[in-house]
Amino acid sequence: MSDAVYEQLARVEDRLWWHESRRELIRVLLTRVGEAFQPVDRLESRSHIAAALDVGCGTGGSFSLLSEYADRVVGIDLSPRALELAKHKHRSAELHLADANALTRWFDEESFDLVSMLNVLYHRWILDEVSALRQVWAVLKPGGVIVISDPAFGCLFRRHDRVVRGRRRFTLGQMRKLLSAARFDWVAGTYFNMVSFLPAWCLARWDDVRPHTNGDAPLGEIAVPPFPINDAMQLVMAFERAAIRLLGRTPFGVTLLCVARKPGRLDSRKVEGQRSKVKGRKVGTLDFRPLTFDLGP
Repeated sequence: MSDAVYEQLARVEDRLWWHESRRELIRVLLTRVGEAFQPVDRLESRSHIAAALDVGCGTGGSFSLLSEYADRVVGIDLSPRALELAKHKHRSAELHLADANALTRWFDEESFDLVSMLNVLYHRWILDEVSALRQVWAVLKPGGVIVISDPAFGCLFRRHDRVVRGRRRFTLGQMRKLLSAARFDWVAGTYFNMVSFLPAWCLARWDDVRPHTNGDAPLGEIAVPPFPINDAMQLVMAFERAAIRLLGRTPFGVTLLCVARKPGRLDSRKVEGQRSKVKGRKVGTLDFRPLTFDLGP
């Protein structure tokens, strides 16, 4: 994505209803994995797993969530500007300039208990989805978990996808086949944001007939609406999560979310106190230009 879009994302991802709803739904799906992947009890002094990796971490919107599960959270991205913004928001974060297509060049095998790939696989810079997933499989410990979200249904492909450098959208069936090809065991999956499906479809059809606009222009779809609308959408999404808890999944939605597991039994103690090999460039070595915009409260 362009620097301008990353800057827009950094301003909104802690407040926008869609991001908050995705974080809540990840918590719901992780409860289906097992005891080790329950959120940290705030009264306890330690978390249940040792290390989590956020692949394509962007501006760091998932770090707080992953910190609920892991003692150590590592983020990687190909964008220096995104990592700069993530470091601005999370001063103690462990961030690296690294490529999702070759994780084993940067990290030891079986280094992480949990890996997240949130809106990553659909990007143009993923050379091959199965190959990228096999890289995740390699750095996960036996019994480790991968969490994936990606845009759903090709009929919804539109300007938003082009601006964020998207290449394709997936169905749950397609994602399940990709994970199986990478030797993961499926745990759970669902679509979400059903309420936006029809508006997104209409935008996609309008996009089919209008001239393509500037790909670096701000995205209205990731702007925070007035607080009554933002709060109302969070309430709608809360009802949707309740339906997912009851029924297991929804039949359609703008985005998909799934959880899969590497076969084996998780032994988080295996990497306690161990630092994974990192050959990429740490954020601290980059020449950051001054931040020239307001990240908001």
